[in-house]
Amino acid sequence: MLSRSLTLTMTEDVKTLRREFLIEYGKLYTVRHNQQVVHSVNHIGQTISDYGPLTSYSTFHFENILGDIYFFIHV
Repeated sequence: MLSRSLTLTMTEDVKTLRREFLIEYGKLYTVRHNQQVVHSVNHIGQTISDYGPLTSYSTFHFENILGDIYFFIHV
């Protein structure tokens, strides 16, 4: 179900799942794999509390522009 609104229960569920993911991730992967993306997972609970569901905003457009710039420079 896609929704632009969140309940407190949903936010708490995300925080719980995030904690479990970060614990299990450390068991499965080495320190070398612990990159910024994994670090950012730690902030998802607070992010959705502050800004709403992840479907409400995206950085993909910005990342696409960076990809275009990179491609243009390296052609």
